[in-house]
Amino acid sequence: ASWTNNGTLTLTGGTYTFNGAATQNINPGATNTYNAVSISNTTNPGVVLATNGINVAAGLALAANARADMGGNATGATLTHTISAAITNAGYWTTSNCNFVFNTGNQTIPPNDAVTPGTSFTSRSITCITATKTLGAHLTCENLTINSGAALAASATPFNVNVSGNWTNNGTFTNSSNTVTFNGSTAINPNVTITAGASTFYNVSFSPSSAVSYSLATASTSITNNTTIGSNATLNLNTNSLTIGRNANVTKTITVNGTLYINENSRLLFDNRGGATAQCQMTVTGSSALLRIVGTNNANVATISRVAA
Repeated sequence: ASWTNNGTLTLTGGTYTFNGAATQNINPGATNTYNAVSISNTTNPGVVLATNGINVAAGLALAANARADMGGNATGATLTHTISAAITNAGYWTTSNCNFVFNTGNQTIPPNDAVTPGTSFTSRSITCITATKTLGAHLTCENLTINSGAALAASATPFNVNVSGNWTNNGTFTNSSNTVTFNGSTAINPNVTITAGASTFYNVSFSPSSAVSYSLATASTSITNNTTIGSNATLNLNTNSLTIGRNANVTKTITVNGTLYINENSRLLFDNRGGATAQCQMTVTGSSALLRIVGTNNANVATISRVAA
C-alpha cells in the first residue's frame, strides 16, 4: 500500500519495509526520521517518493531487483534525502532529480542500476557531512560539498566524478588517480567556484557544453597529472596558485583549448621535480585558446614559474 505522513514521524528502532506488489507512492512527511528502511517492491516504478525527502538513521537497503524512485518524477521542488549508516542496492535506484545528504557512518555510494549492472550514480547536489564516503560507481552531480571532518574517496578502482556546478571541499578528497570532469553549462551555472581545500586532484577536465567560468577559491590548488581546459571553459586563478604536476618522473600536461586567466597575484606553477627526462608540458591550441597573463603593476604581478627542487 501507499504511505502518507501528514504529521511528525520518529521511528527509533526496527526496520520499515516497503514490499508491495504494485506501485507504492510514499510521502514520508515534512518531519520524519526512519530508523532503517528496506525496499523489496519489484514492480515498475516500485516505491515512489514525490512529496518530501526521507531521513534514514540506520541504513537503506534495496533487495534484489527492487525498484525505488527517490524523486525522479517529482513535479515540485527537488527532494532532499538524508541517509546515515550503510547503503546497499541490489536493484534499481532512481536518484537523478534528488539531493542527498550522506550523514553519519562510513558509507559506500552504490550504482543506480545494480542489476545490469550499471557503473554510475547520478543525483543533483551531494553533501558529505561526516565520516568517509567511498564511491562504488562513477559519480555525476550538480554541486558537491565535503564538510570539515568528512572524506570522499574515489576507491581503488578508481571511479570518476562529474560535477556541473560548484565543488566545495572543506574536508578530504582522495582521488586515487581518478578524473574529475567539470561538465556543466551556462544554463546550469555560468560561474562555478572550485574550493579544493587541502586535497589534490589527479586528472581534471573543464569541458562544459557552453560558456562557463571556473574560479579557484583555495589559496593553493594542485592537479598532479593532466589538465584540459575545453573551448567553452575559462579557468580563472582568481589571485590564487595552481600547481600542475608532482614529484615524479612522468609527463604532466595542461592543454588549453579555452581560456586560462592568470590575473594579478596569481601563480601558475609547474612541478618538474623527479623529472630527469619527463617534464610538465603546456599546450595552447585551437581557435578559442587564450592564455591571459595580466598583472596590474610591479607589486601585483601574474606569475608563471616552477616548484623549487
